[in-house]
Amino acid sequence: MSRERRYEAAAVKEDAADTVLQELLGVAIGGYSEAHGRETHAAQILVGEVVDTHHPDLPGHIFVSWTSDRGDACTRWLAYVRGHAPRKGDRVLLQQPANWPEMLVTAVIEGVSFGRPVMEEANATGPILEVPDHERLRINSASGQPLVEVYASSQGPVVRLLNQDVTLDIAGKFRLRADTLELEGGNGGIDFRTEADIIVRGRFIRIN
Repeated sequence: MSRERRYEAAAVKEDAADTVLQELLGVAIGGYSEAHGRETHAAQILVGEVVDTHHPDLPGHIFVSWTSDRGDACTRWLAYVRGHAPRKGDRVLLQQPANWPEMLVTAVIEGVSFGRPVMEEANATGPILEVPDHERLRINSASGQPLVEVYASSQGPVVRLLNQDVTLDIAGKFRLRADTLELEGGNGGIDFRTEADIIVRGRFIRIN
C-alpha cells in the first residue's frame, strides 16, 4: 500500500472514531438531561429554596431544594446567573433552558424568605425607633457625610458602612459569633496578617 493510501485509511478511521465519540456523548448528555430534568420539563419555571452556598469543588453553584409540579422533592447543586449572589434561605427562581441539561438559578425573589426572625427578649426596655417598610435609616456626620445605613431585607436587618475604607480598631479581644458565618471578598481579595500564629479549627477543613 502506498503512503497516500495509508494516510487516507488513517483519516477514514479517525473520522469514524470521532463520529462514534460524538454519538456516545450525545447519548450520555441526552440520558443525563432525561434523568435529571424529567421533573422539570412539564413546568419550566419553579421556585426553590437555597440550602447551601458553598460547594468544595464547584464554584458558582448553590444547593437548592424545590418541589416539582408532580409533588416530588428535588435537591441539587445548580449554577446561578452571574450578578446574583443567592444566600442561604433565599427563595430563587428556577428555569431550564431548552439546551441546558438541568435547572438554572436565574433570580432571587425579594421580600420572601424561609428564614425565621429572632424572637425579641420579653423584658426588652428602652426607646424603639421603627423604620417603615421599604425605607432606610441613615446616620450622617456633622458635615453631612453619610456614615451608616440600616434597613430591613428579606434576610433580616442589614447594616451598611457608607465609606469605601473602614477601620475597626479594638484594644482587646474581638469576638464574632453566628450560627453560620460567611466571609466573602470581592476582586480585591482577602489578606490575613498577624505577627502571631493563625489557628484554624473545624471538623472538616476544605480549601478550594
